[in-house]
Amino acid sequence: MSPARGSRVDISQKNCPVKLGRKLERARKKSEAIGDSVDVSEKEKMQQMKQIYKRAGLLGQKKEETTYVVAKKGMGKRARRPQGVKGRYKIVDPRMKSDRRAEKAAEKAGKGKKGGGKKTGGKAKGGGKAKGGGKAKGRKA
Repeated sequence: MSPARGSRVDISQKNCPVKLGRKLERARKKSEAIGDSVDVSEKEKMQQMKQIYKRAGLLGQKKEETTYVVAKKGMGKRARRPQGVKGRYKIVDPRMKSDRRAEKAAEKAGKGKKGGGKKTGGKAKGGGKAKGGGKAKGRKA
């Protein structure tokens, strides 16, 4: 296989949105035909349209929520599923969890204020030379 052609997986992934668009277009045409029909009640029309979109696989495509589980000490990378966790989960470093918490807090605090942030200025504490006290060198008292 030449590198210019690409693998089957690549080609399939590129065609996926195209196929989805075609499905959507077909479903739309069918639903328009149902909408134009006079002899069917509104409730039945809605049911038929819902059925069409369901068959096309365009209804109810919700991404599952990922539960983040904080890794404990000595847990390792290959830990088993924790108790009480259903669905998708991801074991994360505790630092990642605290970073996300900090981001959310900063976002929440910054919504109402304009130009928020750390204010610097004033006198710095410590770090300078101490004045007075101690023995004076080179002078006799």
